[in-house]
Amino acid sequence: GMLMLTGSNTYSCETTVTGGTLVVNGSIGAAGNMVTVATGAVLAGTGTVSRTVSVAAGGTVAPGTAVDAVGVLSVASNVTLQAGAHLAVRLAKRTDSDRLACASAVAVGGATLDVSFLDSNVARSLYTVLSAPAISGTFTNMPDGSKVKIGADSFIVTYPGATNVVLQALPKGTLLRMQ
Repeated sequence: GMLMLTGSNTYSCETTVTGGTLVVNGSIGAAGNMVTVATGAVLAGTGTVSRTVSVAAGGTVAPGTAVDAVGVLSVASNVTLQAGAHLAVRLAKRTDSDRLACASAVAVGGATLDVSFLDSNVARSLYTVLSAPAISGTFTNMPDGSKVKIGADSFIVTYPGATNVVLQALPKGTLLRMQ
């Protein structure tokens, strides 16, 4: 199932997503309490979470709207993507990409970055999918400097200044050497 939170949600208890999808298109306030995303569950949306977020192995953070547009999910505290957790983002041809924007530190060691296309053609050259003042670790499937093929397009993955995760589209026809 899916639960969508809109408006300002200032309840003070901890939030645990044990199944289905919690879509935050408003805000979850009351800093100091944690948002936990369990195995098989999803935290999504284009709102703001003012709490620490922890995503378990098999859990997913999916910024953006559910259907037809990319978006930014903002977190005002720390985010931990445990080994086996997922950050799922979509790239769009004329706009940008989904992005997890954090105001504090993000730990991604051992997590997986899942990338798909909202549109059939990629027109932009740079996609920032994660931003934070400090990012520790790298995604298991996309370490810094790796070249990856996503659909018919090739990208290089960088972590500039350990504050962003960027996918840069490579020119059409670029051959990738498998490592």
